Order: sequence, then structure tokens, then C-alpha cells
Amino acid sequence: MAGTRALARTAWRDIKRNKWRSALVVAMVGLPIMGLTAGGALVAAAAPTYEELVTDEMGAADVVIYSWAEEQRAEEVAASLPASTWTALHRWDVSTIVGGEYHYIATEDADPFDPVLGPIYDLRSGRAATAPGEVAVAPVVLERLGAEVGDTIPMGDDATPFLVVGEVVKRESLRYPLALVAPGTLEGNPQAFFSGLFVDFAPGTPQHVIDEALADEAIYAFGERRWYSAGEPTGTTQSLLIPFALAAIVLLETGLVAAAAFVVSAQRKLRTIGILGASGAEPGHIRRLVLMDGVLLGLTGSAVGVVLGLAIAFAVSPNLDSLAGRMTGPFAVPILLPIGAIVLGTLASTIAAYGPARSAAKVSTVQALAGRTRAPRPAGALARWGALAILIGAVITAWGAVEVSDVWLVSGPVITVLGFLVVIPFLVTLLGRVAGSLPLPARVAARDTARHGRRTGAAVAAATVALIVPVAVATATLSADAWQRSQPSLPPDQLVVNVPALAAESDDGAMERFVERIETEVLPGATTATALLATYGDSYDLRDDFMVSELLAYAYGEERHLGDGVVEIPGEVVSIGDADLLRALGGEEHIAALEAGMAIVPIDNVVDNGVMHLEDPSADPEQGPTTIDIPAIDAGTGVYGAGLVPGLIISEGRAEELGLVAVPGQQVVIRAAADITDEQLAAVRELAAEVPGMVVMSRADLVFDAAPLRWIVLAFTALSALGIIAVAVALVSAESRRSGAILAAVGADPRAQRTIAGNRALQLTLLAAVLAVPAGFLPITVIQLASQEGYPVVVPWAAIAVVLVALPVLAGAVAAGVSRRPASAQMLRPVM
Repeated sequence: MAGTRALARTAWRDIKRNKWRSALVVAMVGLPIMGLTAGGALVAAAAPTYEELVTDEMGAADVVIYSWAEEQRAEEVAASLPASTWTALHRWDVSTIVGGEYHYIATEDADPFDPVLGPIYDLRSGRAATAPGEVAVAPVVLERLGAEVGDTIPMGDDATPFLVVGEVVKRESLRYPLALVAPGTLEGNPQAFFSGLFVDFAPGTPQHVIDEALADEAIYAFGERRWYSAGEPTGTTQSLLIPFALAAIVLLETGLVAAAAFVVSAQRKLRTIGILGASGAEPGHIRRLVLMDGVLLGLTGSAVGVVLGLAIAFAVSPNLDSLAGRMTGPFAVPILLPIGAIVLGTLASTIAAYGPARSAAKVSTVQALAGRTRAPRPAGALARWGALAILIGAVITAWGAVEVSDVWLVSGPVITVLGFLVVIPFLVTLLGRVAGSLPLPARVAARDTARHGRRTGAAVAAATVALIVPVAVATATLSADAWQRSQPSLPPDQLVVNVPALAAESDDGAMERFVERIETEVLPGATTATALLATYGDSYDLRDDFMVSELLAYAYGEERHLGDGVVEIPGEVVSIGDADLLRALGGEEHIAALEAGMAIVPIDNVVDNGVMHLEDPSADPEQGPTTIDIPAIDAGTGVYGAGLVPGLIISEGRAEELGLVAVPGQQVVIRAAADITDEQLAAVRELAAEVPGMVVMSRADLVFDAAPLRWIVLAFTALSALGIIAVAVALVSAESRRSGAILAAVGADPRAQRTIAGNRALQLTLLAAVLAVPAGFLPITVIQLASQEGYPVVVPWAAIAVVLVALPVLAGAVAAGVSRRPASAQMLRPVM
């Protein structure tokens, strides 16, 4: 213990002597710990416990009964149970249309002050609904519909107006599109469904009495509330796992840079190590001396990070409800969090110091006194092992993609990336070998980089890991975008407007005015056409969508055998259209065929040997289904079928021959003269809002644009890589200060010093980029090629250009701009 205390004092004095390097390590450890502490505290406070999740599902109920066998009402079932408080709940999943867009509203008939269901809700303002036609809704519903308390909002297919009397939320889901109508209002609604009988037994009711009542075979009960949380871990403990895992990953990344700092520290301790060795110190003492740096700096950084993290968490806690999307209650920090954060940060720093400590312990006393270290292992041997790891990792990744194994899909890319990182020492050595052919500033920078390969190699590895992420994300998202574009969807110059039957049948001229304004004001020169859905008869209720869907005419195409006995027969809804409709869909060349009585199918690979099979509407049901073969053309216009746009088009004359009639509801297909902009789409939807129930669909509603995600990831990781390179350049510059001082003493221009610093940053960033591009691209490509035949692989040229060209140039320019000329007197200072 006395020896350990002496080593700790020596290490602490060295830490205070080299304040900037120590502050760097403290910051590298402290920042991830700060994020862990702040994020962990907020996540722990925001995460619901199992008891809260059960309350969200059941309120204060002990049992939820979903159904019963006999023809009884809820009151009768409740009367057969022991003394209890009960509430019957109904739900209505409302799809209402406002502003030309669908909006989902989850409607329930409950009182937010009900003793059983009340704990689920929180009335924010106004009052609860007490009469039919009134509703209290969540703020998110008001936001989406552009309404306020006191306004009326349309609900349901028939746009029934409801008066908004208050704002109410679900405690566990503040963004849930909730609407509460008066209790019992939905009981007679044909579109609503019974959600359960929520029963809260009187306190002290014996368990065997409850069990006997629920044992009745006529009752289908859900279970008691305490059954959910028995033996389960608390939500707080479970919620801390993710922040700890993320912090460990970040610490692994920063640990590579911290290891480079500890290498510098060990290098400067060489004379101290030599003196200790000459005084009889054993290799174990030397190892503990360098390790002590890691322990002390890690402990300091962790403590600072915990204090800052808790301060941030307390500052953010007043806004926690809106961030978490739930009502979180009092803010409290679990004691496990700061203790675990300090242990994790200290352990990470100690691990980062272990490699330099182990190397320092192997330096002989004579070498240490002379300021020399042991020669590193040959880089070529390591590079060969790295190449083998890259190959093995690619094979494992492909195997995991084929077998859909998460274990192999994770381990394969990790092995591949590690293989690329092992190649770094070889690249650093290679840079030193080719330095002779470079201009003077680049030559000096390259030789300094190669001379101090151990610390630059760790920094390059950290920067490589950071730059792998944008390349991998760009490869994955660009390929996904290409796959989406290869699938049938709306072209960027088309819109589809679904017009409800009531609006189509109206005589107020709203539809005609809508089409005219589209063609003259919003999209001049656009082609506008109407498609009418065909049915087998005309005995339907315009307000009953279910009746209409049962009567729609379908035609079936080619039977496909997908393997394992699975058979697919693609079918399309029959629509009645004309030449203008084909022009709007981009199928002008098939107008003559349509007018000749043929069916035009915009979807590829559906038509069965030139025909589509239509079920015969006049067939005798007792004789079984029969079909009529309609000559058809696979137009392949590249648009999406399945009900979004017409999947099979026949002429009006052909429809009469087949005994088909049109549903009053219709689709309006718009083809603009150029790609439709966001402003034009908003203008079309503004016009559509004037026709109740009209919905406008565009390509933006079908295709997710991942470009913002790619650039956000690229920007964040680029900043991380630049920060890592800045640290590496600072370390190399510190080690090369004597060389810089000599150049200054012999009259080198200050610009030469800045140029050398810029070249160091450029070379280190370029080394990281050269490895990051294949390391990020290869695993994603292997997964895509192995998991799905024909899946497109897109090379992310923009991301590669930024990583390979823009970042190195930027790093070099910044390093050259902030570097300063060393004083000549520095060449007299010993490096210790």
C-alpha cells in the first residue's frame, strides 16, 4: 500500500505538471459520462414503471372482462360479480378528413373523473363531454385539425360535427390522438366496438370469492392487476440499460484517443521510469505508475461528468413531460446512476491506459534512461491478420443475412471493422515510406506522423470508427430509396384525389369548380381525368362504405406459386375510364386498345397470358363461381395499384357489355406538366378542403425521403472526426515541438509551420477516410446482396466525396489556421 501511495503521488504530480494533456483526458472521459448521467437521469424519470403501464391499460380496475357468452348487458354481468365499481368502455376508431388529408382519432366514451377509468386520463382545460355531440380531445388533435376549444370538428365518414368542450390526454401518451365523448354515447354506434368491462372489486373482497365469480365459463376475464408486475424488474432499472450501453460505445470511441494521450504520457515518463528502474523498481511498479494516470484522470473526469450531467438533467426536468410524451411525476435520480457512471468512466480510462502501461513496463532501464522505447511489432504482419479478419467478417455477415440471424449480423460487421482498424499501423508506416516523394511540408508532417505511429494510429482508428457511420448510413438509405423508386408508386408529377360518393353526387358544382381551379390556377396545363369504380349492382347505401366494397368488381391475373405451397393470385379493382385517364396515367399509347374494348392494367406482371379474369356477375351461385376473360394489356406505366390509382381500366361501353355500373364515388387523377412542388401540393389540398371528405394523395405520402437523415448523420460524425483529428494533431505537434523549434531557429517562415500542421491534419483525416469508406460500404452491401435478390446497391458518391475530399481539406485548413509558431527556446526544454 505504501508503494501504491507513492506511485499515486508521482502520477498526480505528473498530471498537474501536464495540465493541458490531463484536461484533454478529463474532457474525453467527462463528456460521455455527462451525457450518460443527464440522459440516464431523464430516461429513468421518463420511463414508466410496470404499475404505471398497467394503470394505463386498466385504470383502477382489478379485472377487465372482454366478452361473455350469454346475451346479457354489462349491467347484468357486473351484478353477477362480488361488490364492485365498474365501467363499460366502447371505442370508435375514427378516420376523419380535414384539409384533404386523413386524420385518425381514437374515440372513447369515458369520463376522465370516473373512479375506475379516471386514472388513465387527465383533463387539461375546459370540461368533460356530458351530452351527445360533445367531445373533449387531446391537444394534438386540435393541432392537426386546426381547431380550438369551442369549435366544432367533423368526425367519421359522414363528417358528423362535434362540439369541442375541453382538452384531455392519456397520462401515459400525451401525443395520443384521444377524444372522449360522453359515457354511453358509443353504445349504439354501429362503427364502435365494445372494449371491455372494467371492474374494481371492493376492498377486502376475498380472493376465492373473486376466483369463483370469474371461473364462470360464460365470462372471459383478463386477469388481476397485480399479476402484471409480480416478479418483474422496475422500469427505472430497465430504462438505465440503454444509456449505459450508449455511453460504453462512446467511451470505447474516445478511449482510442485517450490511449494516444497515455502513450504520450508514458513517453514523457521515460526518464522517471528509468530512475525508478535504477532504484530497484520492478516492471509491475512501472505498469501501476502509468495505470495510475488512467485511474486518477478517469475518476476526475467521471466525477466532473456526473456533476455536470445532473445539473443538465435538473435544468431540463421542468420540460420532461413534453419530451417524454407522458406525465412523469416528481423528478428523482436513482442512486445506481451516478455510482455506475463513475465506475464506468474510471474503468474506461484505466483500460485506455493499460496498453501504454504494459508497453512501458517492458522498456528496460537503459532504454528508459536513454529516452528510447521498444520497437513496435512489424506492421505488415498485423495488416495480413487484418485482411483475413475483413474476409471472415464479410462471410459471417453474408451468412447472417441469409439465415436472418441477429448474432451473425452483428458480429460479422464488427469483425470486418476490426480488420480495417488493424490495417492502420501498416498505413501509417507506408505513409512514412513514401514521404520522400512529397513536398517539404508534407514530407515533414508524414515523417512525424510515422515516427509517432502509436498515438496517431489510435487517433486514426477513432476517426475511422466515426466516419464509418455516415458511409454505412448513406449506403443503406440510398439503396432503400432506390428500392422504393423501383417499386410502383405515384410519379412525382401525379396526384390522385379520392372523392366520396356524397360529394360526387352533389349538384352544387363543387367538383367542377375544384377541377377547373386546379387546371387554371394551381397546375396550368395539367391533364385531369376521372376514374369511376365499377360494381356488380346498384343496391348500396352511399353512406355505407362496407356495402360498396362488397360489391366492387375485381379481375384476377396470373396465378403465382411462391413456394412452400403458397399461391398468390393478384387481383385489381375494375375502374371505368376514358382516353383522358390513360393520358393522366402516362399510358397514351393504349388509348386505341381501351376504346376497342380491352382492359388496360397499369401494373407490371399481372396480366395472365393476355387476359384478366372477371368474376361473372350473372353466374348462378349454385353452379359455383365462373369468370369472364377480358383481353388485357400489361401497360406497365409504373404507377401504384392496390386501390390508390385505377388498377384495371375498361371503357364505359365495355362496362355496359359486362353488366357493370359505376359507384358514385370517384378518383380524379391529375398529371402536371412538371414535377409537383410542395407549394403546389399544399395549394391543391387547400382547394380539396372545400369539399368535405376529399383526400389528396401524392408521391410524398408514399415515399420516405432519407436525405435529411443522411446529412444530419454526416454532419454530426464529421464534427466528431474533426475533433478527434484535432486532438491527434495536438499530440503529434507536442511531441514534434523540438523539430518545430529547430525550424523556427534556422529561419523557417511561419507559414511553413502552419503548412506542416495543416498537412498533419490532412494526412490523418485522409488515412481515416481511406479506411472508413470500404469499412462502412462493405458490410451494408454484403447484407443487401445476401438478404434480397435484386436489391439495388447504390454507391454513396456524395458521402464518399465529403469523407475522402472535403473533410481532409477542411481539417488541414483549420489546423493550418489555428497553429502557432513555437518559440526557439523550446528546443532547449527536455521532453519529460
